[in-house]
Amino acid sequence: MAYGISVTGANNSYQIDSSSTSAATNTPKFLAVHDSSDNHSAGVAVSNYSAGDILFARPTSGTAVVCATQSTLDGNITFNTAVKYRLLKPANSGSLTTTGSYGLQVFNSANPAVLIYDSRHTSKGVQIKQVWTKNTFVGGLQPGAGTTNNTVYTASSQADFDSTFINVNAGFIGTNLAINSFYFNDSTNKILYNSHVTINFMGIGTIAIPNFTEILVGGIIE
Repeated sequence: MAYGISVTGANNSYQIDSSSTSAATNTPKFLAVHDSSDNHSAGVAVSNYSAGDILFARPTSGTAVVCATQSTLDGNITFNTAVKYRLLKPANSGSLTTTGSYGLQVFNSANPAVLIYDSRHTSKGVQIKQVWTKNTFVGGLQPGAGTTNNTVYTASSQADFDSTFINVNAGFIGTNLAINSFYFNDSTNKILYNSHVTINFMGIGTIAIPNFTEILVGGIIE
């Protein structure tokens, strides 16, 4: 870049880059925490979710499978169990709340310039600990499917485990079916990929489903 500011994180992941000249709505922007809950009930829609947002979640406590399902009728996202969640929106989202009158704003090089970062949005954040590509995990019904080719994250401590969230935008769970869901094992401090369909006909049984989207492992900064 000729001038401006560029910030990258672990694994060269995007943070801020003012050299972008794109004015499109999908131009890269910093993501800030818009909504959060530490006790969100199962079956209740996540407030303020819209297309393009990133949703991270984990169980409120203990060992549990976490899956987010988006309704095809109204677009609402609900969970199968009680969760903690953090909802991230792009930096130029009009619905983000700013804290204070002073701080740092970064615009890109488009004409007109697009706001890609505002420090007044960053009282809370998500650190990306790991990124997994498509088809990394074989899937299966956890905990029986085991850890081999299914370990999304192994925490270094209980505190690390308790502050680790997974992005859950593309999942579905129902009777004998779970797609892109995650088994949080509180006793081993591991998060396992849980994705399968069980067919109780002619002895077919449980079929493992690999991850068909990227998976982000996030650490909460508050």
